Amino acid sequence: MIMTRLYKLICIIAISLITTLYGDCILGLDIDDISWDGKDHVNEYDITDTVERVQREKFLVTHQHDDRCYYFVTFSKGQAESYTRCLTKGSDILNYNIYDKNSRINILKEFPEASDNNDVISGKTNKGGNHRKEEKYYLSIPPNQIIPPGIYTDTFTAKVYEGEIAGTFTERNTESVTFCATVPEVVQVSLIDTGEDFDHMDTSHIVDFGDITGPETIRFDMRIRANVGYTVAMTSENGGSMVGINNNENTLPYVLQVDGITAPLSSGGPVNVASGTDMTTLNGDRHAISISVDPISNPAKAGDYRDIVYVQVSST
Repeated sequence: MIMTRLYKLICIIAISLITTLYGDCILGLDIDDISWDGKDHVNEYDITDTVERVQREKFLVTHQHDDRCYYFVTFSKGQAESYTRCLTKGSDILNYNIYDKNSRINILKEFPEASDNNDVISGKTNKGGNHRKEEKYYLSIPPNQIIPPGIYTDTFTAKVYEGEIAGTFTERNTESVTFCATVPEVVQVSLIDTGEDFDHMDTSHIVDFGDITGPETIRFDMRIRANVGYTVAMTSENGGSMVGINNNENTLPYVLQVDGITAPLSSGGPVNVASGTDMTTLNGDRHAISISVDPISNPAKAGDYRDIVYVQVSST
């Protein structure tokens, strides 16, 4: 009889402890919708940015209970079918993800994939009622995603559970979060040596014939990177001729071709030389440029000659 009473007493104490630890905590979430901040805080996703940006977001776990409560928060996939989350605009996709820290190692998940504390935000409240515990999570949109302009959105669900993920837990509250990112129109030009890749820093090109005594041609590439249709126009400062640096009455005509077609620069105004009807790849559309001079067919006095050709790229 003594052992039986002792056993019952131990069971009562154990049940009492569990009730205290995982009692009916009134837990809630105070979590806001999100707008992507982006590079230089311009509230846009820059398709030309080469750095993976990370955005920190804060939220509150609210608590109305006298005792300390353990909790964890899960995050759904949103509209994606996997943990490669995505913002969408129609059929266009902008990938992103949600992490527990700035280091972007642990992707936050929901059940049934969430299995330990690396997959969730976990913590505990202080004793006493009406507390608000601040927590953080991190959003990241990978760079180099060439997508059409517009506003991309996703809605994911955050759930707070009472208890610990490795033990006993109960769902207490659910909130939906809408995440949006604005993608602007982007059109860029790169003037590079033949065969080179797009370089957003290389927007000018020097064509130097040196000392010439006969016909010569110099070739290079123009690459256009855009997430819309585009047109390229060129304007010659001297109407398709190089002029003498020391005597601008001396001229040396040249022929500029884009993709094998001669650009009529003699008008002195903008001339359309290339176009694209859709967004390009990350490396851009390649357009072959050649500039030819013939001082025999077009005799010129000895001296140094120069012209400047302006390249203007516009969206369509």
